[in-house]
Amino acid sequence: MFAAVRPANARDIAPLRELARNTFLDTYAEGCDAARIDAYIAEAYSHQALSAALEDADITVLLIERAGELAGFLQLHADDARTATFDADTLEIARLYLDRRAQGAGLGARLIEAAAERARTLGKRRLGLGVWRQNDRAIRFYQRQGFEITGTHRFDFAGEIHHDYTMHRPLSHHLEIPA
Repeated sequence: MFAAVRPANARDIAPLRELARNTFLDTYAEGCDAARIDAYIAEAYSHQALSAALEDADITVLLIERAGELAGFLQLHADDARTATFDADTLEIARLYLDRRAQGAGLGARLIEAAAERARTLGKRRLGLGVWRQNDRAIRFYQRQGFEITGTHRFDFAGEIHHDYTMHRPLSHHLEIPA
């Protein structure tokens, strides 16, 4: 089934909030404190936070839609990375979320390639991201996309410090994207 990648706009905030919230809960509900999850979601995915991201020139938010429905999104940070471990040659993938029903259909790989295209446009040499150490499924996905674990970084999860993995992928790495 055809999937389209496009930039997000203000009209997308409500469905983007819903997808972000649901995906975050699906991923972290079993391994994290419920009160911290609620606090993080309330701050990170508020209408105000998403509006600010869409208005920030250093942030790119791309959506992937399948059959006219939002299936996932990607948030890229060009210069103001959330992680101090990224240098000026790295485009940060701050978020890559897919609806649970869209996982395994090649949409995540499409978003990674969209990130690589954006990085090349910006003159970056690599992609970088942080991933929760307990998220084995995401780590395996990123490794299949050519990322390698390169270190760790501190992530403040609603007042609780996590030591997440840092992963990088050089832009010279191209992968076959399923149709």
